[in-house]
Amino acid sequence: MPTSRCPPLASTRPIVPAAKTMCF
Repeated sequence: MPTSRCPPLASTRPIVPAAKTMCF
């Protein structure tokens, strides 16, 4: 999956598991 689409917030602080999965 493209990391570019992943927000910097989730990248630095995976607070939301759903965001981490999508970003991963």
